[in-house]
Amino acid sequence: SDKKINKFNNSSKHKENGENKKLLLKAVALGEKVDLKKHPIKISIKGATYHKLEIKKNKKFTASIFFDV
Repeated sequence: SDKKINKFNNSSKHKENGENKKLLLKAVALGEKVDLKKHPIKISIKGATYHKLEIKKNKKFTASIFFDV
């Protein structure tokens, strides 16, 4: 994509089916067009990892997600 994320909108809901409980997350990341002079691409992301994944809830949820590069 040619976007830089600067806003993230999401919604979630619980789904229960007997003993099976799931939390569904729907999210939208918004951003500005990438200008390679302003946003030079330095490295490629191989994939997300669960190592040190952290989700916190205060008034809002915050998440720390690490990527393999």
